[in-house]
Amino acid sequence: MHFIFLLMTLGACLLVFYEDFKQRMIHISALTLFGLSTIIYSYHKGYLFEIFALNILFLLIVFSILYIYLFLKHRQLPKMLGRYIGLGDIIILALVCTSYSLYNYVILILATCIVGLIHFSFVRFLLNKKIIRIPFAGCLAAVHFILTLFSFIVSFDVTNNNLF
Repeated sequence: MHFIFLLMTLGACLLVFYEDFKQRMIHISALTLFGLSTIIYSYHKGYLFEIFALNILFLLIVFSILYIYLFLKHRQLPKMLGRYIGLGDIIILALVCTSYSLYNYVILILATCIVGLIHFSFVRFLLNKKIIRIPFAGCLAAVHFILTLFSFIVSFDVTNNNLF
């Protein structure tokens, strides 16, 4: 049963990764599959509700600080959704909250930002594109895929400990 949920999660990660990199948007069916598989897989591992509230609180603090920063910078109420971050990115961030301890969730977000910056650098300097949108949800799905697969292969849960 654990293996089936693992395959569902990995398949959903690949689907989100593909759609976000190819179309810069994620279909609702991919979000639904990703959400259900991630929540069921986390629930099966036994730590769904203990860490969800703490990670959501962390996200709210980060987005509040970003909102205040943009308000102070532009001297008007910023419209973050659609301009700075997409709705799919926020939904994926919220769905992955169920899978990681707070410490590892922060590491996941930092690793995703690094992957996004590498993607930005590659597209900007090697392909000479001027307008670049970073597929944050796709990068997050790729990092989540790698960590989930690594956890399964080495039989060591990197999502819910403070060693990683």
